Amino acid sequence: MNKHGRIDSYITFGGQCARAAKFYGELWGVEPKIMYAKEAPVPMEGMDPEHVMHASLSFDDGTSLLMSDGQGEQEFSARDISLSWTSTNHDKVMKVWQKFLDAGAKVLMPLGPEFFAKQYGLLQDQFGLKWMIIEAEEGWRAD
Repeated sequence: MNKHGRIDSYITFGGQCARAAKFYGELWGVEPKIMYAKEAPVPMEGMDPEHVMHASLSFDDGTSLLMSDGQGEQEFSARDISLSWTSTNHDKVMKVWQKFLDAGAKVLMPLGPEFFAKQYGLLQDQFGLKWMIIEAEEGWRAD
């Protein structure tokens, strides 16, 4: 970890977390770690045993996608955020894009060349999250 620490995304899915974690894990070839209420170290009175208290996907670059079902019956809304995924591997970009489409994602901007990337596209997945998919030039860095 660098001297500034690190920011990871934490998303609540309002009852769909296990499904989302499994989908994203399959999408990127990462095994999701999921902790259900029934596995909590203390009894979770009144909570559905299948409620996801915490789930994570950890990637080779040290970043993580963290998630849960949230607290109670709050409604999930991803209206104001987008997640960005970048790769310099053309085949991987095309595979990820197609997997999103196969799972029912809605294309908001088709994948295509842009001045800042070999390819860029925006879609909204079956969970309501917007994803910016970017094929970057070799040597690309987020900073």
